Amino acid sequence: MLLALMFMRYEAVPSMRKLCRKLEKRSYAREICEFQGSRAPKHNTFSLFISRAGPKTIEGLFTEQRDQALNMNIVDKNQAVNVNLDSTFMKANSRRGRKGGISDRGARVGKIDRGNYGLGWRAHTATSMPALPLIYIVRSVNVNDKVVALLQLKQAQRTLNQQGKRVGRAIADRQYCSEDIFKPVRKLEAEPVIPHPSNVKEPVIDLWLNKRFKVKGEQRFC
Repeated sequence: MLLALMFMRYEAVPSMRKLCRKLEKRSYAREICEFQGSRAPKHNTFSLFISRAGPKTIEGLFTEQRDQALNMNIVDKNQAVNVNLDSTFMKANSRRGRKGGISDRGARVGKIDRGNYGLGWRAHTATSMPALPLIYIVRSVNVNDKVVALLQLKQAQRTLNQQGKRVGRAIADRQYCSEDIFKPVRKLEAEPVIPHPSNVKEPVIDLWLNKRFKVKGEQRFC
């Protein structure tokens, strides 16, 4: 069931009903999700699975699989791991209330991108350079990315230390460019690789993006 939900995201299937129809019609989809035979679960079975599993169960599965990947050196073979920080907006299926969402009460209104706002959540991830996940944290969209980044870095360092590894570089886009991020990164004896916005007069490191979104600056950062 969990593999099917991951498959749904990977294939950008918009609904549970369409996922079930795809599983019924496509044998390769059933094989990927390890469903035996020609039958696939109905959409209400998936809804029941999601409600019963809950966030803690999913987090436990993620932690177990991540630890296995670390033990097998799949995440990164190097002792100093390059950690990438980023976040993704997740829209809440809810209407806006006075104190958040109505049916999804934890959801809040926040900035999605330049000039756009939305009601929902933001998934914050820390991955290794091969794009394998180390840490994920979900917060309402009105929580600043920099605040969560500090927690991500601490958890990533703790996780890597258990495997005899450490954070080598913290890589992120320019919205994370702040002295509040640079200081904790250097405290971990790691190197921040974060480009500065064009309006910064005294950048911390020599790294920026030009108008064509190409990285410029000190060669070892590019």
